[in-house]
Amino acid sequence: MKIRIVEGKYLVSLEKEEALRLCRPGAGADTCIWLVAGAKGFECLYFCRDVPNLLGETLRQRWEAGKTVAKRDGCTEIEKMRSLILLKRWGMTDREAQEFIEGCERGLQAAREGKVRPWEEVKKELGL
Repeated sequence: MKIRIVEGKYLVSLEKEEALRLCRPGAGADTCIWLVAGAKGFECLYFCRDVPNLLGETLRQRWEAGKTVAKRDGCTEIEKMRSLILLKRWGMTDREAQEFIEGCERGLQAAREGKVRPWEEVKKELGL
């Protein structure tokens, strides 16, 4: 998976295996709406959803009008890329951004498992 910037928009290029696993082409309504295929292979338009096509309509407009078979709106792996893009804009390297995101994910998992103490309890312990 690679991010390219095209006319100020983030375009995600996908290897065939990634497109099959994440986007599920041919799976009807469970196919991701943002998957497109062309001369450059598979691409995800998740971050380009409002760019008009040659007919002047956006993929979002076609989807909302019910003109597409695909119905799924993205996936968690592409959503994670949104965080990477934002962190990189703030000046983090790829590695720093990835480590930050992984730390957040570990924190969320710990919270789901009830392994996180309430902030008020931690503040009291630290004398804050």
